[in-house]
Amino acid sequence: MSFVSGIRSRGAVAVSGLAAKFSRNAVLASELEKLKGLQGEQRMVLFRRFAAKVIFEELSGKPHASIPQQLFTNEHVHLADSPEDLVQQRVGGYGTDKRCFTRQFNLSDGRDVKPEIVTGVFVKFVKVPLVNGGISYADIPGNIEGILEAPVADFETPSDPEQEAVIAVPYTISSNFDHSLWAGGGRLLIQEVYNKLYFEAFQSRYTLQIATLSPLRPFNRNPAANMGLIDFVDDPQVQDHLRVLALEYLLNGDKERISKPLYDGHHSNMDLVMAFHLGNGAYIGDIKFNPGNAKDAVMVNYVYPSNPVVLAANKAAFKAGQRPMAAHLTRSLENPSAYLRSRIALVDVNAVPFDPSGDRPEMHFAA
Repeated sequence: MSFVSGIRSRGAVAVSGLAAKFSRNAVLASELEKLKGLQGEQRMVLFRRFAAKVIFEELSGKPHASIPQQLFTNEHVHLADSPEDLVQQRVGGYGTDKRCFTRQFNLSDGRDVKPEIVTGVFVKFVKVPLVNGGISYADIPGNIEGILEAPVADFETPSDPEQEAVIAVPYTISSNFDHSLWAGGGRLLIQEVYNKLYFEAFQSRYTLQIATLSPLRPFNRNPAANMGLIDFVDDPQVQDHLRVLALEYLLNGDKERISKPLYDGHHSNMDLVMAFHLGNGAYIGDIKFNPGNAKDAVMVNYVYPSNPVVLAANKAAFKAGQRPMAAHLTRSLENPSAYLRSRIALVDVNAVPFDPSGDRPEMHFAA
């Protein structure tokens, strides 16, 4: 083969490879558009095929130029003033106390790779004291405004793992899909984040707890559910009443039927955020209060246990119609009805001891 023909041959291969890349990009973009137009089972089938091509990424503090606008557009829970403010306040990258994880696919034109975000989660990291080898539910963050307004800062893991632990707080999950597909993509994202963060803790030998700070907005805006007490949430006695009402709301489900489907495609009258997290194996860990913030006056810490056996047990209990819940919360319910008692699945995180020196903890969602 001559030098010239060799160049031509390699050029043909390069052109062929570029054409294949453009073809893959076109397929991804086409499937994304189809997803937004389909309904029912067809939509879920296409989503599963599409999701297999999506990758898990952690964003750096200086993400691709297209990322800020995507994050800003997708965020519907805790709005930011601008794309730039959102990234500056919430995306620090590894080694900081505010990190962002995404599931995305990458489109390339041969010169630049443009990430297309499917779903993303913002996580705040805090260090808390270990009390008798455990973490107090009271130390799980509950002040959402404090999280949102705090600037990104450097974060170091505990220097004394016998005295300090780390709580990772997912405080908002966003997507460019509506709820029926957001929940499916969100489940996969939470699985990846769970595995990554617990593996980081496993490698560095410190105690980690993943616990969300999640909105309870249908309860907060419904006077029939909160008995009009939201305006007085700064009163400790009112908080005691609201805690009971919030737990009853979570155990009963919203009184008004919610028309949006859950991640598995079925309709439900239960709180959708609760259904998402409990369906993943989390449990109701604590109720938190934010005086002066009517929209998020009452919030929930959904706790993801590090023990995968407990995680699986929680998921099974929820699938059976119960609500996995920390024991300390049940003491707030004075004389609950037989029905409410039947809905509670007490979580004993020490029931099956987890050996941190053993295999890497994994989160599994297979039914």
